[in-house]
Amino acid sequence: MNLRGGENMKMKIIIVSMVFIVVGGAGIYTAVAASPNLIKTSAEKPKETIQQSKKEKSISEEEKMHKTANKLGVSTEGKTKEQIQKEIDAVRSEKRQELLREYAKELGIEIEGKTDEQLIQEIGKIQHSK
Repeated sequence: MNLRGGENMKMKIIIVSMVFIVVGGAGIYTAVAASPNLIKTSAEKPKETIQQSKKEKSISEEEKMHKTANKLGVSTEGKTKEQIQKEIDAVRSEKRQELLREYAKELGIEIEGKTDEQLIQEIGKIQHSK
């Protein structure tokens, strides 16, 4: 009886192995035979989309820079991107200090003689205690 059980087990292993071989072969055949052009087009598409996205990104960055400059009152005529960005940064830092001081006044913090860092720390203390 043991001999018969062993042969039965061998037969099951052979059948399972054959099923895996047939299914695996069919999968490989499907992948290879599906479309050889698909590989070419998928390799070409990323280059095109990368170039398009770079162009779109540079255009959108310029538009954003001009919008920001207009909001802050910075002139963009006849200036390079770097010059515009420097002026925007300068105006932002000035506005930041004004807004910080206004917000500190609203919270009832005395602002005279205090640095921006001290004001930020006091605002943080008040916000965390709420």
